[in-house]
Formats: sequence, structure tokens, C-alpha cells
Amino acid sequence: MEIIRCASDPGYMLWNPQHYVKTFDSYEDGPQKVKPFPYKAYMYYVLWHIHNDKVLFIPKSRQIMATWLVCFYLWWDARFHPFELNFAQSKKEEDAANLVYNKDPLAARISFMEAMLPDWMRDEKATYSYGIINFSNSSKIWGIPQGGDIIRSYTPSVVFLDEAAFQPEAEKSYSAAKAAARKIIAISSAELSWFGLTCGLQKTNRATQDKLEDAAAS
Repeated sequence: MEIIRCASDPGYMLWNPQHYVKTFDSYEDGPQKVKPFPYKAYMYYVLWHIHNDKVLFIPKSRQIMATWLVCFYLWWDARFHPFELNFAQSKKEEDAANLVYNKDPLAARISFMEAMLPDWMRDEKATYSYGIINFSNSSKIWGIPQGGDIIRSYTPSVVFLDEAAFQPEAEKSYSAAKAAARKIIAISSAELSWFGLTCGLQKTNRATQDKLEDAAAS
């Protein structure tokens, strides 16, 4: 029953009293590096839009955990729903692998969340290769480099463009995903780019930046 509840509600999976989902913090020392996924009111609002919107662009400040939230959603969607194909795209293949799986399950964000689950919830039959997780329900998360070629060759469920403002080929990726994907999520620090123009940001808006940083600190 607990697995059914987690599968039906990403918010419950993320913030239930048992704290199934963990993150790691590179800035901390010792055992404090591993933490339950924190809860702040704006995170619930962002997760709601990630779950419900077909296309979502998020200009972000640092330390608001937007990348962690989207990585969680890709994992939750694939982990609990069969035959999903979710792409996590970054500028370089290595950066994308660091989101999904990079040699050690504890070294990348999505594989870390799976590895830190309690034994009874973990998918012991999942298989891992560089940048790829295949779950036993036939769902897959694949970390890919920038560009539209790989996306265009498949019918993806969710496409995540990480730091899209710094992917020179982000517009090509978006065009390829728009033709086939069920959901597209693009996040980035605000920057003069295709991403910034699409979001209506010619430049980083200082007032918006301040609000995001205040929210992260509160």
C-alpha cells in the first residue's frame, strides 16, 4: 500500500514522514552530506508544475534545488510507471551521466536516490550502464549530450534540458522533443540565449534573482 501511495503522488513520495528520498550536499562534511530531501513551500509549487505542465521553463538561481527536483521527477516517473523513456540532457555526455548514473550509484543524482531507498522499495533488478538506468518495469532513464539527434530517433516520455541556456544546441533539442515528447522541462541559470529569450529574459533580472535567492534561504 505504501508503494501504491508513493506511485500515485510524487509529493508524498518526496516528503512523506519516512523520508525515502535522500540528497547529497557537496558543501557539507562528514555524515551531514546525506540528507532527506528538504521541504520548502516553493518546491511544492514547482513540483506541481513539473507534474502537470506539458512544457515548463524554469529560470533559476543557485541553491534552490531545481535540478534535484527535476531529477527526482524523472526518477519517480520511470520508477513507478512502466515503459517510460526519460531523457536527461546536458551540454556534455559526462554532465548528463552525473545526473543519471556515472560508474558508482552514489556518484550521480538519480542513481543515488534509488540506492538510498530502503531495501524493500529498491528495484534490485534494475541495470546500470554509463548514463543509463533500466528499471525492471521496462522504463529507462538516459543521460544524453546536447542536440536533437538522439531525441529525434525515439518517442520520449519526458525530456529534461539541464542548464539549457548553456547548451548551444538547446533549440534543436527542444524542436525535436516538441514533435514527440509528452513533457519537456528546461531549467537554467538566466542568460542571454535561446533559453533566456524564450523565457522573456533578455538578461538576468536582478529583482527576480534576489527573490529566488531569498526563497532558497528561507
